[in-house]
Amino acid sequence: MASPSSWKLRALIKKNLLILRRNIISTLFEILFPIALILLCYGIRQAFTLKTYEFEKEEGTMEKYIQNKSAVYLTDGQPIDLFESKLWEGLSIVPSLKICSPLNSKYEPRPIIATIGIPNEIKQRIINDAGIYSSMIYFQDFDDVNQLNNYIKDKKYGKEGYPLICFGMSFKKEGQKYDYSLHYFDSIFQQGVKDVPDVMSGLFDQFKSGPDLDSYKLYQKSGYIYIMKVINEYILQLETNDPNAKINFGMVSMPYIDYRSDPFSSVIGYFIPFFIVIAYMCPLCLYVYRMVGEKENKSKEGMKIMGLSEGIYFLSYFIQYLFIALFDSIINTFFLSLLFTRIPFYYLFLVLFLWTMDVFGLIFFFQSFIDKTRVALILSLLIYFVMFFLSMACMDEAALKILKIIMSVFPPVCIMLGIVLFGKFESHFRTFHPEDYTKTYTNYSIFIMNLMQLIDFFLFLFLGYYLQNVLPHEFGIKKPWYFLCTQDYWCGNKNKKNKNNKKKEIIEEIEIIDKKLNNNNIIYPNPIKKIKKKKKMKIINQGIIDSQKIDFQLKMNKKDKSLEENNLEENNSIKNYETIDKKKTKILKEKNYIKIKLNQMMF
Repeated sequence: MASPSSWKLRALIKKNLLILRRNIISTLFEILFPIALILLCYGIRQAFTLKTYEFEKEEGTMEKYIQNKSAVYLTDGQPIDLFESKLWEGLSIVPSLKICSPLNSKYEPRPIIATIGIPNEIKQRIINDAGIYSSMIYFQDFDDVNQLNNYIKDKKYGKEGYPLICFGMSFKKEGQKYDYSLHYFDSIFQQGVKDVPDVMSGLFDQFKSGPDLDSYKLYQKSGYIYIMKVINEYILQLETNDPNAKINFGMVSMPYIDYRSDPFSSVIGYFIPFFIVIAYMCPLCLYVYRMVGEKENKSKEGMKIMGLSEGIYFLSYFIQYLFIALFDSIINTFFLSLLFTRIPFYYLFLVLFLWTMDVFGLIFFFQSFIDKTRVALILSLLIYFVMFFLSMACMDEAALKILKIIMSVFPPVCIMLGIVLFGKFESHFRTFHPEDYTKTYTNYSIFIMNLMQLIDFFLFLFLGYYLQNVLPHEFGIKKPWYFLCTQDYWCGNKNKKNKNNKKKEIIEEIEIIDKKLNNNNIIYPNPIKKIKKKKKMKIINQGIIDSQKIDFQLKMNKKDKSLEENNLEENNSIKNYETIDKKKTKILKEKNYIKIKLNQMMF
């Protein structure tokens, strides 16, 4: 026999399916919109082709490559040892401080160099070398590094009275020890380009493939090598007491082997997560709209009055969502496998399916504190996309691991970090193996992503359940904020529990009696026709009925009386029927008894 909960669940599922059939357009959008967005990504992928770079085709001869990818600086009007050694023959002569001239990458002159304890000899040497290319260099002295940093951070920096700084130098001598540093102030977010490469991040890049020509060009133009040469020559001249002592060096890029490049794969990790978030925006809006709409039009409250519980109500929506999400996940994983050709199918499916579960968790969370459909759609979309753009706070590969884990509490951030990691494998033509599942790359791993996706699902379900109970709504009574810490919540109400158990026991006894009567073909013509009550009957311990001063008048018609006389011997099981008009009455003392049907009595 089906339980009341099961038939309520079946009724709600039928109701949801009926809504889907009646709103065929929204149903098609719910099912097909995520598939269409992922399919669009695959279409964009077809516009890009894989490129193969061969050294001879790209660079020509080795002599030509060395000339184009080398740097020798002019000093005192002459290339370094150009006429004394053939070592520098064929190398390119570049301006010593191109970074400070209008020829730099930012196309803006920054002729001022910040100095901290720099000797005048070094300053004069830099001015002379810069004059070879008709470049004017000026110096601005600072007391220490903190003063220099405060100058750069000032809101007036770059405006009148606070000119731009090209870079900074600090020099300190203590006895026979020399200490000097170079300070660059470029910001990729403020200026758009870098003055010097980020050496530490590139040094430990596990996905690096192909030559790093960009970093070489930055070193070539930044003056980094030139300033090191000037300061080291000054130290050498002091230690040797030789004003003509020099350190001669240049910079040449290393040749590279043939390599491949996929322009689309280099951005696929950042491109695909955005489309995934957009794709599942449609199911999120539709389910939030339906759930909040049923609260707004009072249909949910009507169902709860008729005995519907919150758990059965949301379970019906989850079952409907689960089947649609499973279908979309399989189809979308197929298209994603065409984009991420080096990621196994089951890893992509696991990521995408857990993402759909996170979306349902967000749906349950959003509907818990909103009672109006229009407000629900606006707020849910706003919070949804704010969560996605929070990923910018931890997208840097050098960001702390703990920061990425904390930010993964937001499902859009979690999917962004994971897909970016998949994009690393794809763009560098590296196959994803099972051991890579738990291995940390760029302070993150696919295992952490899946774990956080699972945590996010239950976390937002819990938050939705909590807010559903503690926030005031148009209908129902809110619970105190500490209701999860009460004994009644975990152990239940004992009085209510005992009352329900007693009722259940009496109903079971009545069902057993009815079954015995039916098996023995005993006709029981309802002898109770009239009940005169002076006080209400109450159920007390162990099924005893308190019938204080209750009179029973049993009236039978002639047919019933004759039936009783003719079948007296057959009805031996009906016996010991007692009615006591005083304090307490115990009904049916023997094993084969019949209890008066409680549903025919008025308590």
